[in-house]
Amino acid sequence: MPTAKYLGTAELEGWNMHDLGAYPYIREGEGKILVEVYETPEAEYNETSRMEMGAGYAMKEVNVNLDGQTHVAEVYYATADNKFYNDEKPLVPNGDWIKHVAEKGERNHW
Repeated sequence: MPTAKYLGTAELEGWNMHDLGAYPYIREGEGKILVEVYETPEAEYNETSRMEMGAGYAMKEVNVNLDGQTHVAEVYYATADNKFYNDEKPLVPNGDWIKHVAEKGERNHW
């Protein structure tokens, strides 16, 4: 997202993050995950949405807290009917992909 504006990092409850190897995916669950929040121009938003939806993800609006203010954001997640992105993939126990990759001793692919 070349011109997206980074707004901060937020914690989301009720989500689990799974390790697919090169990247994570999230599913609704009972854990907590860390997410980066961006303000995205419409053209980039549309491109990202087409890519994520085309890869089999669904989108959901969530409330995030940044610096004491609540914002509405959107997350792309693997649905329960998506057989490829399932609960059998390793769980990222701390919900923090960057920390998880560092602990595994691998470079972050992003």
